[in-house]
Amino acid sequence: MMNQTSFPKRYFSSILTPVRIFTGRNNLSWVNMLFVGLFLISLMLMPVAMHAAKEQTIQFKEVAPHAFALDKKALTDSLGEMTIQDGKLSGGEEMLHQETSGAVGLYEPKAALEDEKNAIVFNQSEIIVKDQAGYQFSIPYHAGMDLTKVTTEDALDEFLNDAWYMQNRPFIFLSQFMMVAGVLFASTWLLILVTAGFLWMTKKSQIGEISSFKEALNITLNAMGLPVFVSTIVGFIYFDITIMLAITSLGMVLLIAWTFLKTRFGKEFQTASRKVDRSLGGFKL
Repeated sequence: MMNQTSFPKRYFSSILTPVRIFTGRNNLSWVNMLFVGLFLISLMLMPVAMHAAKEQTIQFKEVAPHAFALDKKALTDSLGEMTIQDGKLSGGEEMLHQETSGAVGLYEPKAALEDEKNAIVFNQSEIIVKDQAGYQFSIPYHAGMDLTKVTTEDALDEFLNDAWYMQNRPFIFLSQFMMVAGVLFASTWLLILVTAGFLWMTKKSQIGEISSFKEALNITLNAMGLPVFVSTIVGFIYFDITIMLAITSLGMVLLIAWTFLKTRFGKEFQTASRKVDRSLGGFKL
């Protein structure tokens, strides 16, 4: 009695050629197919995670635009000569520059800013940024902060952006990753189920011998394997979620079309299915 090929090898064997895509239509159980679907989506999420980890698309200036619009010259005139050591700001003198829309300053307590709509204040242990949109941030000083180059308002904007980003990097990464992952997850499963549904409908039109939705879903997952590997590699080289989805969907459709041309989804390939299942070597086109 021949030993049946184990599940992972059985799937990878079924994605190699159009004939194997069809003849492997009964190789996966429902649990196997769920696992394969999640596995393929996980592959596509790898370049998403890498991109989110290194991408800094959210700018602090966009989150607190009114605070950043304040006149910060009086603040930059003082910061360039100040230092940060052991998480503490030293040097300079207490200062508060007020205008109609808000205030910037040094060593001002939070209580003094309650009546200000917008504010940017460097205190001894933290930076306070308040925006009239309803946001207020407390950004602690950390190792590596350098104020010597903060001599212009643009340099101050960049310094604040870097400080805020370092503090919120885990949240920014998670929010960006979850947003893209949600779109990718929903789009991929929708593509899988719709394609399997169309293949299942061929049973009614007697185009082929796909006898159940389970077989149609298995064929769809088989046809999706290689395109997903290609889209993942492309995603590592040049990340664009729309390009990755396009490669996956177009590649899958082309492989299904090629599978139909080679097999006509016919019963005569059931024997070939048993032969392919016994061996992982060689290609049967």
